[in-house]
Amino acid sequence: MLQTSPVPALTKSSSLFCTLGLGVTLVLLQEQQKLVGTSSSTGAAYLDDRNTTYGFLPTAIVHSLPHASFVWALLLFAIQGFWMAFADLPSAALLPVVIPVSVSLVVASLGIWKALHPRLKSFEDTVLSEPIPPLISPLDQKEFLQADVMV
Repeated sequence: MLQTSPVPALTKSSSLFCTLGLGVTLVLLQEQQKLVGTSSSTGAAYLDDRNTTYGFLPTAIVHSLPHASFVWALLLFAIQGFWMAFADLPSAALLPVVIPVSVSLVVASLGIWKALHPRLKSFEDTVLSEPIPPLISPLDQKEFLQADVMV
């Protein structure tokens, strides 16, 4: 894509972000392999060593770098693809094509977001919701000890 790219800086930046994400992923994978098969006290000591004056913020930033760099790489790659797809259109024909494509992408993105983030129940919905029925009916509960019913 770098050879045919009208804006090689986008392609180079996307490749750089992919390489950065891959490199940090491999370093983190190597670091976390040390903890495989260890006890919870080893994990607690590992986390205690990484607790700085800033808390776990530096560790969180390092662990979020692969995801963030891959997202930026994908975003730059998508911009490059749109640029290549619509660069040859005359400016008069560009607007009738770009607006429906943009609206379709926004609607699809909102639909995906809505599907992944359902509405949270309000306090009233939680209070007014029907109680979960017991697994054992009240008549049958008389036959069991209280401890058996609770389990």
